[in-house]
Amino acid sequence: MKHFAKVIGTCALAAALCIAGVGCGEPEDPNAPVTIDFWYGYTGAVDTANKALVDEFNETVGKEKNITVVATSQPSVIDTANQLSTAIQGVTQPDVVALDTVYLYRFLEDGVLESLDGFAEADKDTYDLDDFYEGFMEDAYYDGELYSVPFLKSTPVLYVNKDLLTQAGLTTDDLATWDGFFDACSTVHTETGLLGTISFTWMWLYNSIMLSYGTSVFNDEMTKTNIASDASKNIINNYLDLKEEGAASLIVMENHLTTIVGGFTQKKMGMFFYSTGGLTTIQSYAQKAGIELAVCPMPKGTQQATVSGGANLVVPVGNSNREKSAAWEFIKFMTSKENTIELSTATGYLPTRESATSDAVMTEFYSKNPAFKVAADQLPYAKGKSVPDGEASNSVLNALDAIWVSGADVDTTLADAAKKVEDLLK
Repeated sequence: MKHFAKVIGTCALAAALCIAGVGCGEPEDPNAPVTIDFWYGYTGAVDTANKALVDEFNETVGKEKNITVVATSQPSVIDTANQLSTAIQGVTQPDVVALDTVYLYRFLEDGVLESLDGFAEADKDTYDLDDFYEGFMEDAYYDGELYSVPFLKSTPVLYVNKDLLTQAGLTTDDLATWDGFFDACSTVHTETGLLGTISFTWMWLYNSIMLSYGTSVFNDEMTKTNIASDASKNIINNYLDLKEEGAASLIVMENHLTTIVGGFTQKKMGMFFYSTGGLTTIQSYAQKAGIELAVCPMPKGTQQATVSGGANLVVPVGNSNREKSAAWEFIKFMTSKENTIELSTATGYLPTRESATSDAVMTEFYSKNPAFKVAADQLPYAKGKSVPDGEASNSVLNALDAIWVSGADVDTTLADAAKKVEDLLK
């Protein structure tokens, strides 16, 4: 970790002395040994895969360029964002961070992330940004400049207990549209007495449904919300209908994963939405529970669409040029075609590069593991989140909680939430 001075007066004095030829040190040696810190918020299979690649970097590129990377896993992506905020305000900070894209805006607006334009331009002949999926790159730019690189990327998918679906007289083909999904949840409950689904107030999922109906929670300019639109009310009321008939349980986000995984592995429900990044873990749970697991794409509304999410790699400002250059070398390594394939096959996160998806290694993996291919097939329809982290998003989630969980009036609650959100966005 590196010292991060924010004392502007000291910096100005140092600059003045340097201009005068007083107190200037030697220029940084671009080949001097350097140790950089890499933070991410993943455990389990992702932590294992990350550390294996860090070891590989240290033994190859790192050894050649005098760079050593130290990997540190935070408990979650939220913890990573919060720890980074604390680190930037203090005296030490990491050099490379896998930052979930929903938290990017917080740091970009504060101006504490390094523009990567210069590095990318210098390496444009050997490091192809155009090879990344367009939907992933939407979150990589801010005010026309590159500030992050897609890393561990995901889309939501539908996890299904195929046995329960069969008992209800249904197949996965019945889940191709949102109308089909809602009808299937009702049918599962009618035929088996069990829940069709458990869902929680999750902005990522809600925005994905909105996108499939040609709209979104927030407009592209982040000045308005569509939470009180007819499309939004239709989605909300469909879930409320399921809840009223006993076909769905709608819960708050806190401890949601324990409730959902518990309900699924105990065979109390038919299906649920979650990130493809959890595929490896959910497959393991299903196997132990004796469940035949099916993985389905996001249903279609008026169009095929889904959100993309996951983490991008960023470089905080404030470290030395040598450290930032070393961070860029590490980013290039971790996001190469070969290593995005390595991470994808090990974890369930998506290959970030089009060339990786079509690579022989990846296509062979998909032929043996078709569940992993479901999310990859959605990538042409994937869009960046376009959801700001903070009070505006929380206001939307609070409104959904009030309606879905507490039974508040739909029209009044959404109208009040829309006004509050747009005041906040202004």
